[in-house]
Amino acid sequence: MGERVIFCVDDEDIVLKSLKRELKKEFGDDFVVETAENGQDALELFEELLADQSDIPVMISDHIMPDMKGDELLRRIHELSPKTLKIMLTGQADLLAVTNAINHASLYRYIAKPWEATDLILTVKEAILKYDHERQLAEQNRLLHNMNAILEEQVKKRTAELEAQKQALALANASKDKFFSIIAHDLRTPFNGLIGMTQLFSENIEAYSLDDLKKGFEALQKTSKTVYELLENLLTWSRLQRGAIDYFPQEISPHRVAGTAIALFQANMEHKQIAIFNNLSPTVMVYADLNMINTVFRNLLSNALKFTPTGGAIHLSERENNEYIEIMVSDTGIGMKPEELEKLFRIDVKFIRVGTSGEKGTGLGLVLCKELVAQNHGNLWAESEAGKGTTFRFTLPKPPF
Repeated sequence: MGERVIFCVDDEDIVLKSLKRELKKEFGDDFVVETAENGQDALELFEELLADQSDIPVMISDHIMPDMKGDELLRRIHELSPKTLKIMLTGQADLLAVTNAINHASLYRYIAKPWEATDLILTVKEAILKYDHERQLAEQNRLLHNMNAILEEQVKKRTAELEAQKQALALANASKDKFFSIIAHDLRTPFNGLIGMTQLFSENIEAYSLDDLKKGFEALQKTSKTVYELLENLLTWSRLQRGAIDYFPQEISPHRVAGTAIALFQANMEHKQIAIFNNLSPTVMVYADLNMINTVFRNLLSNALKFTPTGGAIHLSERENNEYIEIMVSDTGIGMKPEELEKLFRIDVKFIRVGTSGEKGTGLGLVLCKELVAQNHGNLWAESEAGKGTTFRFTLPKPPF
């Protein structure tokens, strides 16, 4: 903002000089007193001052002037600067002029000529105080308006976020309800088989040969193992949802963790004559929770063994990037169609596939794997083609330096 100005207009030079002298004596330290002798010059100078961003709190104008009356001048000044306070000087009691100035120029005060210096100075002081007070109020209102706008925007944003969270929570709850319905069905089916078979054996044990009993108990063992794996994954997933699984990241060797998991499936490998090649480098390390990654390897290997036919192979390998290690578990199994691939890692759809030896899978293990990898700041995805096998890829961060 430029200089502060008190603007005076009068066609009588002696009056103009007297005004300027009295005003400079009282306000000279804080204001510049600008003058003009007629209305047209006043308008031009006033516009120049506004262009220079001068602050003009007070305008004092005579009424009787040859080219333009005071009320007309003040009206046009009001159009240029509505907040400037206007004071009219006149030697005649022209009520019509005063009324026009009040109605069309928001006239602040009327002072009769000859004016007294004390009355003039007091009027100008009051005008300046009023002008500054109104400007402060306007600035405060502007700030309040801006604050209200910001608060309203924040409220709208937060409301939208809460609504999105509400919808996401409702969708998640609906998905989980459907998921538990699917799991309940998947548990009921093998239990029905277990109950039926054990009932047959208990009621008619003498009717079965040793060979029949052996086959029956092998089937019971297979079904029991399937139910146990399902329950184990379900409990782990449930604890993960509740945040009840402790997360202890440490520097671990994927090669060593995978080797431990492979040893658990030795009997399955021999039964289906499937070779597992652990090509993970013994020197490559990741920063992750040991128990979680062990569960990931166990489920991915179990999945690969289910859907790989006799004589097939499973390969474990890795690829190093700047900040993470990408681990691949590839099999030569039956693969998946694109529409089947889209159903992986979803808890809201029923996706049961039968393995190459009749093994059943619910997909819960893969859902669990994806969430466990995410818990370790990684990502898990699958690539597959029907009849050509499947590759599961997941990333884990490197150890911090």
